[in-house]
Amino acid sequence: MSDDTAHARPAETYAEVEDALLSRWPETKLEPSPDRIRAFTELLGEPQRSFRVIHLTGTNGKTSTSRMIEQLLARSTCAPAASPARTSSG
Repeated sequence: MSDDTAHARPAETYAEVEDALLSRWPETKLEPSPDRIRAFTELLGEPQRSFRVIHLTGTNGKTSTSRMIEQLLARSTCAPAASPARTSSG
């Protein structure tokens, strides 16, 4: 704990609470720069290096694309453990 927070007094008025909250870094203001993401994944032990995955995103074509990828992997040495098309609830 820093010296400022160790000796901080509780807010006594609505205005003090509002001022304290507005002076904080906004929780919705994220800056996921490559350097910050890299540092975060290093803290986690770089899980992206131990788990092989193909991640599909977007509005259209995910099912068709995942089925094509599944067929390609099934014919290769990297047979998929599960197909997103089979595990999807929708």
